[in-house]
Amino acid sequence: EVGIIQPLIVKMDEKDDSFMIVAGERRWRAAQKAGLHEVPIILRECDNKDMLEIALIENIQRQDLNVIEEAEAYQMLQIKYNLNQEDISKKVGKDRTTITNTLVSMGHVTNKLEFKRAFGAGVVHDFFNILAVLALFPLELKYHFIQKSAVYLEGLFSGAGGMKVFNPLKAILKPAVNLIDYLVSFLPFHEYFLLLLSVVTLFTALAILIRTIRGLMLTRIEVIINKYLFRNDFMGFTWGVAMTLVVQSSSVTTSLIIPLAGAGVVRIRQIFPYTMGANIGTTGTAILAALATQNIIAVTVAFAHLVFNIFGILVFYPLKFIPIRLAEWVAEKASKSTMNLVIFLVSYIFLYFIPIIFIFVL
Repeated sequence: EVGIIQPLIVKMDEKDDSFMIVAGERRWRAAQKAGLHEVPIILRECDNKDMLEIALIENIQRQDLNVIEEAEAYQMLQIKYNLNQEDISKKVGKDRTTITNTLVSMGHVTNKLEFKRAFGAGVVHDFFNILAVLALFPLELKYHFIQKSAVYLEGLFSGAGGMKVFNPLKAILKPAVNLIDYLVSFLPFHEYFLLLLSVVTLFTALAILIRTIRGLMLTRIEVIINKYLFRNDFMGFTWGVAMTLVVQSSSVTTSLIIPLAGAGVVRIRQIFPYTMGANIGTTGTAILAALATQNIIAVTVAFAHLVFNIFGILVFYPLKFIPIRLAEWVAEKASKSTMNLVIFLVSYIFLYFIPIIFIFVL
C-alpha cells in the first residue's frame, strides 16, 4: 500500500536517454514483483567511480551482511577509494570505533579465509594426481595401455633429436645461490644453516608476495587475470602449459598461483584447468631433454609421463567436481583445526611411501 519509501538513485544514460540504477536494484526488483511500475528516484550526475562507491556504501547498510562481508567492504573503500576510517564513518553513517573494530577483527578472520582458499588451491593439483593414479594404475597393470602408447611414440620420434631448453630461473638464481653458498661455506654445519636460511627466505618471500597481491587485487591485475588469463578453462589450461614451458617446473607454476587464490583473485575452479596445463607443460621440456640424450628408456619414460597426464585429463576434466570438492572439503577441515591439518599432511606424506612398499612387496 505504501510502496517504496526510500528512492532509487539513478543516472542518465546518454546513449539511449534511459536511466541507469546506481543504488536500489533490490528495491526495483521488489517493486516489479509487486506490480509497481512507478518508483521514486533521485537523479544524480556521477562517473563510474562514483557509481561504484555509492553502490558499495548502500550495500553496507544491508542488515543481512555478516561481519566478514562488512569488513571486506570497508577494506575496499580504504584501498580502492583511498578513504581513511574517519571518511568511511561519515559516508556510511556509523561510528568510527565501529569501523575500526570491524577492520581489526577482519585481520584475524582473513588469515583463516586466506589459508582456506590457498590450501584448497594447493591441494587440488595433488588430488588430480592422486585420483589419476588410482584410476589409471590398475588399468595399466591389466592392459599396459600407457606403456604401449609411450613405446609407440618413442618409435615415431626415434632419432628426431632434442634440445636442452634454457631455464631462466636457474640463470637468475644460480649466481645468488653460489654466492651465498660460498659465503657460508666457512661456517661449521653450514649445510644446516643453509637449510634454515632457505626456509626463512621462502616463507618471507611468500608473505611479501601475498601482501603485494592483496594490494593489487583491487586494481587492474584482477581485471587482467579474470578477463584474459583465466577467462575460461581453455585460457587457464593454455596459460598453465606456457608458464611451465618457460620456468620448466610445474611445482613453480602452481606455487605462483597459490597467493592469488589466497588473496581471492582466482578460485579453485579456475585453477584446476591451469594445473592440468602445468602437468602437460612439464612433460614438454622432459621430452625435449630426453630426445637430446637419444636414450630409448629416457624417451619412453618421458612419453609415458605425457600419456599418463593426457589420460588423466580425459578422465577427470569431465569429472572435475571430484578433485575440486575434495580440495574444498580438506581446506575447510584444515582451516578449522590444526590437528586436522597435521593429520592430512602426515597422510599425504605417507602416500609417497606406498609406491616404495609396493615395489618391495612385488
